[in-house]
This record gives sequence, structure tokens and C-alpha cells, in this order.
Amino acid sequence: MLSLLTQTIGFASQPPSFAYDGEWCDQFGTYLKVTDAAITGRGAGGFDLMAPPGYTNPTVSGTRHHNGEEVAEYFAQNRDVNSYNPGLFSRFDWTTDHDNKVYMCQSVYDADSTDTATNAETADVNDLDGVGCGGAFPWSALTPKEEGLCRKIVDLPNTPGWSDASRKLYWADASL
Repeated sequence: MLSLLTQTIGFASQPPSFAYDGEWCDQFGTYLKVTDAAITGRGAGGFDLMAPPGYTNPTVSGTRHHNGEEVAEYFAQNRDVNSYNPGLFSRFDWTTDHDNKVYMCQSVYDADSTDTATNAETADVNDLDGVGCGGAFPWSALTPKEEGLCRKIVDLPNTPGWSDASRKLYWADASL
């Protein structure tokens, strides 16, 4: 599932500035640049998203509470040229933990509409490091990007499709 690909994410509606604007790295070495107009990234993943028809970039559609924690929700449409789920809709859940560490989960990636994505279950904010993102993955733990590449050595010994000896270095170039 992990590959070095480029991803661009555009959001729906007209909001105030997004609280998480900036450049980020996650625990897999993925680079993300978040602005009011889009999220552009390189690294683990491999999707290209844009604002749904009739929406302007970016947006927060709102927040909901899950087990007492606030979760911000953002929507985008997968581009028609995507290998996976072309033309369908995605939702990203954003939250912070009690230490103000930022987390993101692409909780929906294949909805037939923004309404379907809106009504889908929120990712589990009580399991940020386990399988709280879709019941199979951890949330992406984001840290502000510093100089150089986003890099991370990760052990994936129990991940399907990887050997027990799998230890890989993932990195992403921020020069998009």
C-alpha cells in the first residue's frame, strides 16, 4: 500500500483559513503542503484530489464530536485520472490529541457523493496510533516540516505484502 507518489487534495466550499495550513511530515515520511486552496503532497499514498464540482477551494464543512473529541471534516473529489476510485469523493478527518499533536485520517476515499462522505462514520479519535483510521491503519501523525526531506525509517513486519525483515526508508521531496 505504501508507494512514493504525488498527491494533491482540494477542498470544498468557502471557509475561514484552515487551522492546519503549513508544511507537514507524517510518520511514514510523507510530505504535505496545506494551504487555503489545496493540500499537495508526496510520499506514501497515491491519490490526486480536487474540489467537488460547484465548490470552491478549500474547506472545512464543519466539525463533529466523536467520543468527546472535536474532529474537523474536509472533503475532496478524486480526479478522473486516478488509478483508484476515480471521480469518487473523499473525506479527511483532522484532530489534535491532548498534547496538541496534529493527526489526519482519510476516513472516506470512495463515496459516491459528498453527502455519502458526510454521513460516513468518523475515524476513531481514541485509537490514533492503532487502527483508528478506517479500522486498519493508524492516523497520520503530522509534525511541522523543517529543512530538508521528510524521512522516516519504519518497521512494517506485520503488514500484509511485506516480508518479516522489511525495514524501509521512506522519504519525500518537498520540491513539488
